[in-house]
Amino acid sequence: ESEDEERRFAAKVCSYTRTSNTFSEQHWYHCWTCGLTFQEGCCAVCARVCHAGHDVTYSRYSRFFCDCGAGKTASNTCQALAPRPASPAGSP
Repeated sequence: ESEDEERRFAAKVCSYTRTSNTFSEQHWYHCWTCGLTFQEGCCAVCARVCHAGHDVTYSRYSRFFCDCGAGKTASNTCQALAPRPASPAGSP
């Protein structure tokens, strides 16, 4: 990713910050590593930020709220509830 893309992505936050527990149309993903499966899952930002390196699969586009942001995973605290610093150039 370019530095600009990385900076823009770092500013994106978990969809839970705007939907709370209200179901909202969005793309969402399962994280099999964290047990967010079947009717539970994570938003696109959390899939990339909080669940990077996990066994993540696309679920679908439907009415959903982010279970990662809602704190449903005991082993993984949501890291995307606020903007993050952009990674410096050349870092993983």
